[in-house]
Amino acid sequence: MRFKLVFFLYVLSFISCKLYSGDGIEVTLENTSSSIIHDVEIGTSENLATIKDIKLEPGGKIDSFLSMKENKSDGGYQIKFTRPNGKKENIKAGYYTNGGSLETTMHIIIKEDTVLVDFRGTGTIF
Repeated sequence: MRFKLVFFLYVLSFISCKLYSGDGIEVTLENTSSSIIHDVEIGTSENLATIKDIKLEPGGKIDSFLSMKENKSDGGYQIKFTRPNGKKENIKAGYYTNGGSLETTMHIIIKEDTVLVDFRGTGTIF
């Protein structure tokens, strides 16, 4: 009986910590192309959370946080930007559920002809 109580308290404290820290996802954006990229927006498919108005030089890197406090449903992430030739890119990546990120970090690498997105860590489950 005592074991069950201790286990219950452990699970409860674990869940409450996860709920408290689950307001979004850490984002790293890296431009490994030879051109400036501009009009960068990183957001969610619900259009409630956005990091925008970013301009990134070749070799540039930024770290930011995508707050998802207002998100409530399932969705994915969107990365939008404009290449120097005027070509607009719209990349859809990843997944979140019930407004909470399943991972803790998203690393976006912009190359000459592609975009790589890597998710790491365990985010919220509720």
